[in-house]
Amino acid sequence: MMRRRTSRVESVCWMRCSGRIAPVAACVIAWMCCAPSGLGQMMGEPVEEPAPAAEMGADSAEAADLFSALSGPVVQERVGRSIVRHDARGEFRRVSGLPEESAVGLLGLDDQAREYCRGVFAERRLAMGVLLADHLDESFAYGDSIQKREREITSELTTFFRDRWELSRSPSLAWGRSDLVLTLAVVLSPEQYVELERMLNEYWQAWVAWELRTRRNPTEADCERTRLRLERTIFSEELRRAYDDQIRPYKEKLEKLREATDPTPEQWEEIRGAVAEFLRESRLRPRAEHRRELMGRMYRALDEDRRAKFFELVAAETAGGTW
Repeated sequence: MMRRRTSRVESVCWMRCSGRIAPVAACVIAWMCCAPSGLGQMMGEPVEEPAPAAEMGADSAEAADLFSALSGPVVQERVGRSIVRHDARGEFRRVSGLPEESAVGLLGLDDQAREYCRGVFAERRLAMGVLLADHLDESFAYGDSIQKREREITSELTTFFRDRWELSRSPSLAWGRSDLVLTLAVVLSPEQYVELERMLNEYWQAWVAWELRTRRNPTEADCERTRLRLERTIFSEELRRAYDDQIRPYKEKLEKLREATDPTPEQWEEIRGAVAEFLRESRLRPRAEHRRELMGRMYRALDEDRRAKFFELVAAETAGGTW
């Protein structure tokens, strides 16, 4: 059985990881594939030699030939859990969302630990939304730039939010591991923590190596630059999901409100300010009193002619729980 050789790119990039995992796959597979006679000799036990092929029944020989013909090429299985995936053409395939979330899902956690981890990821998504809510003008501009496909503005605003996110989080520890890993470690056994680290190391190694597959003789600096770029990619996707899920619904409702009531510039600024304060104070978990306060401020910002239109629009929206 042929075993894929580790490329130089993977070897160099692996040096950026915190430790190297011994390749045990070949040893385990070789042990499992040992003939019974060889295994018995290893154990010091007498064993019977297998019957000659001529003594096998014709039906058994035909079944073996048919199985061999239909089974196709033998593919060496990966030993242990892994979130590294390749398609039929051998191209690297990323996991959806955070690598940490995919890796934790393979640890076989009990219900209590699994629920804790789900809460950690949910809190991270909420924190990303709160970051956007704390800078609502920039968030709305970010959404506009996406809608208009103004990539340069989107990139600038993504950097704006990334800088502020980094100030509010613990610095990266090593090779793409964030404070998220240490938060998850609270409910992991030592063995599970090591397994999580191993899966993440393997994933980053494979991803970086794939990105550098066309570069000859990549250096550690190449790997580091690539890793940072890929981390920015993950952050950009997290930010976009947080905007779509937690901020864009408010922006769309504000736009509907503006279209329906046609407020004056002064009235519009008062309404926008009320929504911004609502999002900041509620931390995206509004209670009934938050909604009542918001409704009151928007109502008082409008004159009598516009209030009727306001109620016609908001009555249906309130049932959805957004306001």
